[in-house]
Parts: sequence; C-alpha cells; structure tokens
Amino acid sequence: SMRERAEDAISLSNLPLDVIRVIVPMIERRNKLRLISPSWNFVVLERGMSIPAESIRIVYGYNDELTFTYDISKLFRRYFPPHSVKDCTSLRNKFTIQTVHYNALKESMKPSFLKCFDRVKSLRIENVEAVSFNLIRYCFESVQVDRVTIIVKKGAADWELRHINNLSAAISSRFEVHRQSLFHEPPFDFIPPSIQKIGAGLLLCAAVAAAAVGLVVAINRCARYFSVPNVPPPIEIQDPEPVPKYNALRLRKLPSGKYLDS
Repeated sequence: SMRERAEDAISLSNLPLDVIRVIVPMIERRNKLRLISPSWNFVVLERGMSIPAESIRIVYGYNDELTFTYDISKLFRRYFPPHSVKDCTSLRNKFTIQTVHYNALKESMKPSFLKCFDRVKSLRIENVEAVSFNLIRYCFESVQVDRVTIIVKKGAADWELRHINNLSAAISSRFEVHRQSLFHEPPFDFIPPSIQKIGAGLLLCAAVAAAAVGLVVAINRCARYFSVPNVPPPIEIQDPEPVPKYNALRLRKLPSGKYLDS
C-alpha cells in the first residue's frame, strides 16, 4: 500500500546511525540537529554539541570530589534544563550551572555536561592534585581550551608541579600555575565583567597616582639632601648712634639751705 511504501522510504529522520555519524562532523553548528529524530539526538550528544563555554571552574575537594562550575552565554540558555541553572541574573550576560562529580579517580565517569561543549575560553582548576589531573585531561581531550589557570596547594611538591605542567600543556598551550593555600577564596564571578573592568581601571589610576606622589616626594628629599645649604648674608654691625649729652643741672645753694637751679 501507499502507507507501507511511505514508511519504507528513506528520509532524513530514519537514516542509519553510521550515516548520521558521517554527516554530523561536517556541520559546524549541530545543536538543532537533535530535533530531527532520536537517532540524530543520540549522535549529536555522542559527538558533543557545538556550544562554547565562557569559563569552567573545577575545584578538587575531599573524598575525590570535583565540583564543576560552568559559565555559559545566555544565547544557549534554551539547550539546558531549567533545574540545572544555578544563577541567571539580568545583570549578567551569562548563566551558571554547577555539578558535583564524586568519582574523580575513575576516568570512565566523564561529566555529562562536558559533552555539550566543543570549546572552553577559560579553564580554572583550583586545589588540584596530580592524582585527579588525569581525569581532567581525559575530560578535555576532545575540547578546545583557550587558556588554563591552575592553582595548586601551597605544600605541593616539585614533582607534582612538573607533572601538572606536563599535563596542562597537553590541554592548552596557554596556561598558568600558581601556588596558593588549600582554602582558596573563589573569584568574584558574581560581579559583571563591565564593572570588573571599571574597578580594575580605577585601581590602576589610583596606583599610578600614588606612584607619582611617591616619586615627587622622593625627588624633593633628594634635592634637599644634595643641595648646597643657603648661607645667610653677613650682618653689618653699625656703630651705635651717639647718646645725646645732657647738661648737668647746676644747683646753687641758697641762704635758706635749699638749692636753686641755675
């Protein structure tokens, strides 16, 4: 019948998985391909969605626990379930998703949210240890990472730092390693980037002004130290004005015994 012929006909929605796996990598933006059929949705999730992450922050905790915090542009908000969104304020142009990964030492337990991203602009790893970095490398082996910042524990050994440097270089060519304490305060991610730039500019202006004032004070002190002291001119000593001589009163004794001015 006509209905059976229509069902047997090959269409875009009922293509075999092997054919879909060949087509999907050829398409740069493949997020909407998930809507064609369950088969397409499966292959797209298998290959990874083409969503760029603004930043991903990973914190290593106790009992091999990794906490992933994703900052994603609001343009891709509809691709994530509402219950997974942690922060989506109107002041920010991105929203935040946070997940906890409890088996950090098992490389087979790859976080499902990482399958959604093909690029990460900034990856920040805090309190990392060499034993957990193998998992992090496994998670990002198929993801383009523009920049990696790693914060290790204050008491990390030199061999751990060398191991971390080698592994981080495999993730990205641009990375930084910092020594900090185990209980590192999180960055001010809740502040919008525009306000952060304004604050950084004001701090820079204040630092330049303070440096200029300090330079002026130092120059003045050096000038006072090396300058020739000002010797006051000699004081001319003048002869005192002659005191007028007053004629002494001449007294004449009267017969009465009194004196009379002459």
